[in-house]
Parts: sequence; structure tokens; C-alpha cells
Amino acid sequence: MNNQLTFRDDGGQPANLGEGKVSVRVRLLPPFSDNTGGGLLFRGTPATMTYYAFYRKPGRAFSFCQVAAGKLQPIWVGEVPELDDGEFCRLSVSGARDRIEVSIDSSLVFTYSSGTVNGPAVGTSVIGTGTFEFDDFSMYTRKI
Repeated sequence: MNNQLTFRDDGGQPANLGEGKVSVRVRLLPPFSDNTGGGLLFRGTPATMTYYAFYRKPGRAFSFCQVAAGKLQPIWVGEVPELDDGEFCRLSVSGARDRIEVSIDSSLVFTYSSGTVNGPAVGTSVIGTGTFEFDDFSMYTRKI
């Protein structure tokens, strides 16, 4: 599970960061392959290697995927025509109960409802080969 973060509450239990918001600025620099992507890991469960991932991909493409046991399954694929690979953009994922909202540069691009992946870990994730630059990683928790 790439770079994951798990925080503990006062009782020593993992804090559920999947019930908050995570964001990062990311850009891709060549050379890279067609299956390259860099972005966010959300609602990760380290024991089962299950999580959601929101990737920025070459050619102005983006994908929101479910990863289970190392297998990546795209849920949503989109494009931002005015964005070049070398430009930074902010990816954000926020969750509340079974609802997940996915945003690019503060614009909501996809909403997903599912209760299948509910782990507490968040972080960054990459696939393929290339140079990935991440900046300004942020996490926000919410009171439940």
C-alpha cells in the first residue's frame, strides 16, 4: 500500500481518517508509461491491502479505483482538457459514511457510494514508472 498514514486516538486505536478529507498537489514529469499514475490512497486497510486510489495519469486523464489484493479496478475515469502533465493540480477525496467525493482543483468531479472499503489509512500512491512530484499533503478529520 504505497505511503500510508495511520493515526491513533487517545485509546490507541486507529483514527478513522477515511471519515474526513485528504488532498495533495501532484504533477507528472516524463518519461512515463501509459499505465503511470500518482495520487491519493484513501480508506486503506493494511491487513487486506484494500483501498481506494485517486490517480492523476498522463494525457490529462484521472481515475478513481478500488484496489483489492493488488488488483486495481477502475470505478471512474475522467479528463481535464485544460491541464498539462507538467502543471500541478490538487486532488482531494473526502468521505462520510458510505459516500465519497472526488475533486480536482476544488471542483467536484465524481461521487461514489459504497460500503465495501472502509479502512482508516490515507496517504499517497503511485503506479507505473515516471517522476511524481507531490506537494502540500493535507488531512482533515471530522467529528462523528
